[in-house]
Amino acid sequence: MRFIKRIQPNEIKAEYLDGETIEFYLPNHIVNLSTFKVIYDGIADVYANAGVGFIQRFLPRLGQSIIEELNIEINDYTIQIKDYNLLYNILNDASKEKDDVYSSKLDTINYSFIDNNNVSQAFNDLVNYNASSRAFLTSDQKYKYVINDWIGFLKDVKYLDCRNKKVKISIKLAPKYICYKGLLTQSAITTIINDTKSFHYRLSNVFADIEIISPDEGVKIENDVVYEDFEVVKGNLGSNKNTILMKKHKGNIKYLLGTFTDPNKEGDLELQLAHCNSDTSVFKNKMVYDISPNSTSTSKTFEINQDNISPEYIQMLSHENNLNNSIYFKRNGLNVKNSKYIINGQELCPYMDVNEIYFNAKQFMPMKRVKSLVSFQNEFFCHPMVVNQTDNNSMNLIEWEVSADNKAPNGGTPYLFICYEKSLKL
Repeated sequence: MRFIKRIQPNEIKAEYLDGETIEFYLPNHIVNLSTFKVIYDGIADVYANAGVGFIQRFLPRLGQSIIEELNIEINDYTIQIKDYNLLYNILNDASKEKDDVYSSKLDTINYSFIDNNNVSQAFNDLVNYNASSRAFLTSDQKYKYVINDWIGFLKDVKYLDCRNKKVKISIKLAPKYICYKGLLTQSAITTIINDTKSFHYRLSNVFADIEIISPDEGVKIENDVVYEDFEVVKGNLGSNKNTILMKKHKGNIKYLLGTFTDPNKEGDLELQLAHCNSDTSVFKNKMVYDISPNSTSTSKTFEINQDNISPEYIQMLSHENNLNNSIYFKRNGLNVKNSKYIINGQELCPYMDVNEIYFNAKQFMPMKRVKSLVSFQNEFFCHPMVVNQTDNNSMNLIEWEVSADNKAPNGGTPYLFICYEKSLKL
């Protein structure tokens, strides 16, 4: 017989804030690790902006975005993936045309719900409505998120015998900058954070579920497991893309993945989607879409109204700026001239320009979400390289070398992810 067991955090708190750690101990049973999921309610603080009104912040749709670092401890053995959320977003965006979102928030812009009269309602998520507008988006607005898709050990191992093991799963929460903010507001907010630097996102009602397997079922318990693991090398924030990242790695290598995050990622910035951001230096002369009832002229300009606004519609209006996410997860390849990989002095590839990197990335992953080379370089840039080094005893010096172009300098923080197979005897 199988049943689902609910797991409370090791430290039960009314709220977890960004930067804190949530710990779960798996029950002392045979568990179906592939069913492990974390469930929580998420909300971001609201603040007042003089001359503008109130601004509402939002968490990214993917629940995995809250995981800055994932740690799994099995007795004295530790598995750790740093910058988990960045890697997950890269792999998700490169492999899926649309997100597999498990939450009450299926759309970045719109939100649907059943009201107290059991009537289906739909509101736009970028504004706060006042009471006369049947207010819903207020300071107590929360969405429920479910994390049930993982990378690494939690994805690759299924049946785990925890009867004689102490297994702890720890999630270090990401910085508050994973949030993005809405654009327009009206004054129906009850709780306001006036300092833009002091805001937090808050998780409540946090718990996990996992399927328990009875011993008499006779499932094949995995004692010798092989799973994907990851190392990450993070460089310093630079003013241009001239970069060399180096890492000594012992053992096999499946693939390498290099990228840059945006130099402005740690800011209180708006949704990274065309026609939904007021930063004209990035979004050219495109006006921010005002969905308040009085903005009929803007609606006519963009042929958008409160009934048809959606990420899909907005992405039809421009091939650029369609990340549909927080700038924290933007991969900025602007002003990259070329890059190459070297292992132990041997070039794995020649210097590849952005066109070649893009074509190489499309061979590695589908890249269906990326509609153009411009979009790839501006928002989804990554340089993957399949290695398939199988010797578990080899010592490898890995280098990722990037040269900047001669256009206007554009910086960022470089990251190099190393994917390899790890064996563990349980």
